[in-house]
Amino acid sequence: MKRASAQNLMRLVGNVQSIGSTHFLDRSALLLFLDEVVAADRVSEAVAKRLVVTEPTPSRRSRKMLRFALPRDLRSVMVKDLPRNIEVSAGSLRIRGADAMEIVRSLHLVAQALQNDLDTMQSLLDPPVPQPQVDDAEIRSMFERLRADEAAVVVKEKGSLRGL
Repeated sequence: MKRASAQNLMRLVGNVQSIGSTHFLDRSALLLFLDEVVAADRVSEAVAKRLVVTEPTPSRRSRKMLRFALPRDLRSVMVKDLPRNIEVSAGSLRIRGADAMEIVRSLHLVAQALQNDLDTMQSLLDPPVPQPQVDDAEIRSMFERLRADEAAVVVKEKGSLRGL
């Protein structure tokens, strides 16, 4: 089979994976396509149906390579250092940019911050732990006393640290 024919067949099957300049098909996608061809009255009908829903095979000419590196001073970026166009909140990461490359650079910056400061990023992205719902008044008052005692201990510890 010639290259052009193979690429056309791969495009019909769909789910093409590229590694370098080599293209691979998912086995299950190929089997599904062959089942459709066998079940069809005519092969041309199955092919025509697939042509409507398939994507083109990856091409090295149409693919642009992203080549950029973070400046040396940004390689140690922490979550607190992220610019304002990157918003991190519980269950949400929002990146705004003037164009695609600015957004991609911001994504790269977020990836670097994740690598350098994963615990902080997780604490910001994870939703807050819900407070337990207590129905009994006695248990509710016990929790309130515990919270007050914890707050008093924190205040006392801060006071003793100031004396140092």
